[in-house]
Amino acid sequence: MTSPTLPDFYVVPIRKINGPDASIEHCLYYDTSWNNVAANNLLVNAGQTTVTLQEQTDSVPKPIQQGLKLIGWEVNSQVTLFSGTAKTLNQASPLPTNYDASGLPGEAKIAIDITSGTTRGVILVFRFPLTGDVQGLIATSDPEIKAGSSSGD
Repeated sequence: MTSPTLPDFYVVPIRKINGPDASIEHCLYYDTSWNNVAANNLLVNAGQTTVTLQEQTDSVPKPIQQGLKLIGWEVNSQVTLFSGTAKTLNQASPLPTNYDASGLPGEAKIAIDITSGTTRGVILVFRFPLTGDVQGLIATSDPEIKAGSSSGD
């Protein structure tokens, strides 16, 4: 049996504690060692052809959850990753633009195509509630995935 492959980044949906339902889903992004990564700086290696983003709500380390609570936020475990759309920025590209998430709620994944030297703006869409009839779809702000170039940029 092969071990599951790690995503490139974890996506953690968050919300204000006792706040109203949001029209935009706020997210934090982490590498596989749980180091925070800026949403506009999700860097991958040159030559990598896909970037996997995996939602995490149940396995977020306690120190991160505690830090969020200190500033009035919490992990939003009432939503799950549903789909995404990506656009290559600053140049024409034949890459696909629409992607469906797969996997169980709380751990859903989406794999976005990318080519060396490009930046792709991504809008992730979460469904609410986690299970049952869909009551709404909530988009994220626009994270950016950046691929290094083979020339060493």
